[in-house]
Amino acid sequence: MGVISIVLQPMVREGETISADDLKAWVNERVSARYQKISDVVIMDAFPRSVAGKTLRRIMQQHYTEGE
Repeated sequence: MGVISIVLQPMVREGETISADDLKAWVNERVSARYQKISDVVIMDAFPRSVAGKTLRRIMQQHYTEGE
């Protein structure tokens, strides 16, 4: 089972929020293969980017392992 990192966009409906558990349940309901299911969701303010604009995955991994 995998881990996903996401950046939430502002919600259209006022006062509506979503949690990591809600997202995990929503995704796991819609995928059929066991290897596609996710075990954890990390909500970030923004993805860390290099000067060239590429996503710095190693920094994201550090944030995840430090948080456990």
